[in-house]
Amino acid sequence: MEGRIWAMLAAFLFIACFAALVSYYIEIDSKRRDLAAAQTDLKFVQQSLISTKAQTENSRKSYEDIVAIEKLIGEKKELGNTIANLRKKRAAAVESYKKSVQDVRAYAIGTTWPEFNHGNQTLRGAKIQKITDTEVTFAHDEGVAKLNKDTLPDAVRDRFRIEQFPMLPEPPPTPEGVDANLPPPPLSNDVVPPVAVPATTAANNTRVGKLQLEIDACEQKIRTLTENRQEWLNRASSFRVQANRASNRGRPSYSFNQQALQAEQNADTIQVQIERVHKEILELKKKQLEPVSATAQ
Repeated sequence: MEGRIWAMLAAFLFIACFAALVSYYIEIDSKRRDLAAAQTDLKFVQQSLISTKAQTENSRKSYEDIVAIEKLIGEKKELGNTIANLRKKRAAAVESYKKSVQDVRAYAIGTTWPEFNHGNQTLRGAKIQKITDTEVTFAHDEGVAKLNKDTLPDAVRDRFRIEQFPMLPEPPPTPEGVDANLPPPPLSNDVVPPVAVPATTAANNTRVGKLQLEIDACEQKIRTLTENRQEWLNRASSFRVQANRASNRGRPSYSFNQQALQAEQNADTIQVQIERVHKEILELKKKQLEPVSATAQ
């Protein structure tokens, strides 16, 4: 009896150990399946992460491109405004220049020379009667002569802008690519006197020479003022660009705009000074003609 009990206990222990061993291996197999599934999920997550990084990098580049494009658009708009302002100022300068030419023409009406040479001919007692955009009319001892661009001396033609811009339409651009639409140099750079005036008295010659020195000084002053004005315009344009860049980056642009405005005001002030000096030159040129006209008459 006792032997059966021990046998039954041994069988029970064996069954229990076997069941535990089977359960252990089943658990290991389950964990292996879980591990394989986790490794598969990890690979999927890693691939998704790589794809997400690539998309993020592409999005970042796209954003940088958009920012750069918006910046270029802003700069283009600013340059467009600057160009529009420059065109307006150019148109105003051309109109002012036309008025200067018309003033010079008006002052020259009635100017008389004992002899006026053009080509192989000589007009005696020549007096300017009328000046148009295409010709100059002289009254002389033998009648009236109308001289056009081809017959007028270069000095007279250039001084009164006979058949030249801006009194006539602008010429097309030259083949070399030079912008022929730019305004011509200031009238103050024209040659004075317009034609060769015979010497009358030593006093008149001395007076004309002194007036010419004053004109030369005024012309130098205009050149200096023009350079200063252009420098202020360049500064204003630079400040406008910096203001636009600061605005695009979300930074304050008020200071740049204020500096640009001040630079533009300085340029306008210099332009007023330039126009004032131009008027002084016209008065000096008128005085040069007055003693010669009075003596010749």
